[in-house]
Amino acid sequence: MRRADILVINPNSNPAVTAGLDAALDAFRLAGGPSIRCTTLAEGPFGIESQRDVEQVTLPLRRLVEQDNAADAFVIACFSDPGLQVCREATQRPVFGINECGVLYVPPARLKNGAAVRPLPTVMAELVPLFPDL
Repeated sequence: MRRADILVINPNSNPAVTAGLDAALDAFRLAGGPSIRCTTLAEGPFGIESQRDVEQVTLPLRRLVEQDNAADAFVIACFSDPGLQVCREATQRPVFGINECGVLYVPPARLKNGAAVRPLPTVMAELVPLFPDL
């Protein structure tokens, strides 16, 4: 049986951020579990700090998702979830945004001041078991 593959995309061009994501996800690389790869969007700005930055990465993210034939699922690892909808339109495979996942999966009692900020490893720990066939 083929091992499932999750591609975690850092939409900015900062390789240090991607390296940090990769290291944070080590705990979720389990024997028999899905492969988790991290990549940097080379076309992205150094950081996603404005709406302009969000818009700038939307179409390059879509192209990356469209052209990837290995991943069974994608995670956009940026709190603003740039390009989430256009990436979903580009593939039949699941595309997750860390902000959306954090908001959807946080228990309402844990919301403080209307905001839920959850680290990527926490989100991944909850998502991976939901997709055993990935």
